[in-house]
Amino acid sequence: MRRAALLALALFAGGCGSGASTRPETTASGPLPSAHVTPVRIDAPRNDATLRARFDASGDVSASTVVQGWGDPRAAVLVSSGCREDRCHGVARADAQGRWRVRVRLVGTPSRLTLPIDAVYADASDEGARAGVRVRLRAPASVARRRAARALVVIGDALAPRPGSLLRGWTVRVDARRGRSLAEGLRVLAASDAPSDAVLAFSLFTADAPGDVGALESAVRASARRASCVVWATIARPPVGGVSYEAANARLEQLAEGELAGHLVVVPWADAVADHPGWVEADGVQATPDGARARARMYARAARRCRAATASARR
Repeated sequence: MRRAALLALALFAGGCGSGASTRPETTASGPLPSAHVTPVRIDAPRNDATLRARFDASGDVSASTVVQGWGDPRAAVLVSSGCREDRCHGVARADAQGRWRVRVRLVGTPSRLTLPIDAVYADASDEGARAGVRVRLRAPASVARRRAARALVVIGDALAPRPGSLLRGWTVRVDARRGRSLAEGLRVLAASDAPSDAVLAFSLFTADAPGDVGALESAVRASARRASCVVWATIARPPVGGVSYEAANARLEQLAEGELAGHLVVVPWADAVADHPGWVEADGVQATPDGARARARMYARAARRCRAATASARR
C-alpha cells in the first residue's frame, strides 16, 4: 500500500502546475542523469526513535514529525508514513546541497505503535533508491488502560458477530460455537479473563426455550455485574412449541430502559429481521451474508454506545 501511495505522489509531483513541461529538469551543467548518484537517506527521525504522540478523537494514536535527509541535489523525494490520510505523505525537493525535509503525520492504534517512514526518489525505478526507518509512538496516557477501555469480548453462538474491522483501534475477541446454550455461555464468561472495563457482548438464548425468560434475566444481570456495560440482542426465531420469543425480547428492553439503563445496550435484531426478512435463511434463524454484516454493524454501534455510557458515568 505504501508503494502505491508513493507512486501516486510521484505522478502528482511530476504533473502538477499549470503548463508543466515534460522535459527533464536541467542544471547549469545540463540535464540531471537518469541514475541517481546519491542514495536517498533519512537522517531524522532516527531508526527506533520514540515520538511523543496523543490520542485523537477517533481513539487512534497520532503524531506529526519533520522527516529530513539527503539525496541528489534538486531531486524530488517522496516520503510516506504508510497511513491513508493525505498528510501521511509528502513531497520534498532537495536543495543545491542535497538536503531535504518535509513534515508527515503518523497514525497508529493502542496495539500498533511501531510505524514505518519511507523515502524514495520520485522517479525511482528500483527499490535501491528507497530508505526507511521505524519509529515508535508514545501516547501521554497509559496505553494499557486505553487498550482495555477499547476492548470488546463477544461470547455467543453461530450468530455471534465479528465486528473487528468495524472497530478500528479496538481489541476484539470472539468466542463462538454453533448451538451454544445460555448456560454454556455463562460458563465461558466465568472462565474469561476479559478486562474489567472491556465491553462484553453476548449472542445467546437463540438455542434456549423461549419460555425461560427468568434464566435470560439472571444471565443478563450476571453479565452486568462483570462489566460496566454489556450488549445483548433480541431473538429472531419462529415460535418453539407454539411459544414465541416476544416475552424474552420485551424483558431485555425493560431491563435496558429501567434498572440497567446505562449498563445494558440491546441490539434490536428481532425488529431488524422483521424489516429485512432477507437477513435470515429460510429457517428464520441463521443469518445470511447480508444479515451477518448488518448484525456486525449493529453490535459495533452498540459497543460504542456502551463505551460512551461508561465514559460518561466516570466523569
